Amino acid sequence: MRRWLPVLAVIAGLGSFISSFAMGQTVCVGPDGKPCAADPQMRWCKAEPTPANLRIVKTTHFSGVLFAKSGAPITFEHPMAQLREPGTGKVLFASPVDGHGAFDFAAVPAGNFRFIGFSVINDKPTRLPLTDQPKPLHCDGESECKVKVVLDIHGTDNPIDFCPPK
Repeated sequence: MRRWLPVLAVIAGLGSFISSFAMGQTVCVGPDGKPCAADPQMRWCKAEPTPANLRIVKTTHFSGVLFAKSGAPITFEHPMAQLREPGTGKVLFASPVDGHGAFDFAAVPAGNFRFIGFSVINDKPTRLPLTDQPKPLHCDGESECKVKVVLDIHGTDNPIDFCPPK
């Protein structure tokens, strides 16, 4: 029994270490001493795909209304609509969204764009709370293209939903 006593003490100590580790919290600290908890979030944000979701066949006056799936207009704080370059996110055109969810762009040339809706809060573009960006839209070549854009609003724990709009 004496031979097993040190082994049992080690096992007991290891057990308490494992249980305290399992109940503890891991904290990441960078070389500057600041928490690095945002690093994984930034990686998710940078990796988010930004495909085109709007195709315009010829130069057109592009306008429409942002709606929730329920049919209610999107009227979050300082809502905006933008046309961006797919892949890079470079802003090409922007329009405020009024209290009825309406937006209006001047003549938009033919091309593929990424249409997004978002809010401007504290001078920063912010995703509309709990919304997916719109499904693909298409303007067939008319001189005016008016669309009804439906944004799916949902609950989430998806880390991308907390990234800046792209």
